[in-house]
Amino acid sequence: MNDLGVLSYAAYVPRQRLRKEEVLKAWGRFASAEVQVKAVPGFDEDALTMAAEAAAGAVAAWEAMGGDRQSIHTLALASTSLPYDEKVESGALGTMLGLRETIYSTEHTASTKAGGEALLSAVYRLASRSEGAALVVASDAPQADPLSDIEHALGAGAAAFVLGPRNEAICTVEAELSAAAEQLGVRFRPRGAERLEDLGLPRYREQGAAGLISRTVQRLLLELGRSTSDYRYLVAPRGTAARLGCAPGETEEISLAREIGDAGAALPLLGLVAALDRAQAGERILLVAYGSGQGCHCLSLEALPRAASSPRDVWRRAVDDRAGYIDYLQYLKLRGAFGPPAR
Repeated sequence: MNDLGVLSYAAYVPRQRLRKEEVLKAWGRFASAEVQVKAVPGFDEDALTMAAEAAAGAVAAWEAMGGDRQSIHTLALASTSLPYDEKVESGALGTMLGLRETIYSTEHTASTKAGGEALLSAVYRLASRSEGAALVVASDAPQADPLSDIEHALGAGAAAFVLGPRNEAICTVEAELSAAAEQLGVRFRPRGAERLEDLGLPRYREQGAAGLISRTVQRLLLELGRSTSDYRYLVAPRGTAARLGCAPGETEEISLAREIGDAGAALPLLGLVAALDRAQAGERILLVAYGSGQGCHCLSLEALPRAASSPRDVWRRAVDDRAGYIDYLQYLKLRGAFGPPAR
């Protein structure tokens, strides 16, 4: 695993934004202590088009360094909100990007840990080959009933990474540990449904997530013979750093939901984009991708010397690019609350 790493990366965030104040005006309350603004896909956007935007950026950045998209032999796509329940949508993405037809493609869905799952899938596939590159894309725009509390925080976004040999990499994936258990009634979507459901027990949900994440991170650190102080950045749900006992100012917690909302399976990998923008050679990143139900993937990454020459503003440009604010009625129209969005 240490022989592989991230060669390039990119992010995409829809330009429409909804401030929490708009929801407060409409409902008199806002059920998220973290989110201040959330990104909203346009009429002509969905998880697949956002994936294409992010992936095109990552591939273009790699080609600018001398890469060749025809050498990408693995494509891993993650989302909980792809347009079709049954269809090879990674094939559509590969066609949009002009990738070769003889490609190993995987699609990771069903929970928000899918982004970490796709990254690991590509890493292990790449490790079994002696050449070429892999493309990982996580894109999501989860939805819930506007009357439900869970809907207040839901946002959108996409992140993409080209993986390849360590000698060309910005950072390397050192190790990983995964876990799976059961927590009933927390953030689920029955087969055939378009919108998320939840029993409305936030404390129960948060305690379950915090427990599994903390146990898995501690086990990974024990295996590596490290502590949280060995990590400069922690990409994880808000509050994880405090629960792990990270010293203030020593390990920086990155949780981007404040700026774009809960972007589902894409959120952890968008956090990785933000971490790579800041990381210096030798600094380590601890990445957590969690999915309700429950399960998580914890990855340890280390920034390499080439990080110094990589772009340092990928996340900031993505989140600031042409951002425009909408009111709550416009938001409901864009999200199809009154029927399918007009086109």
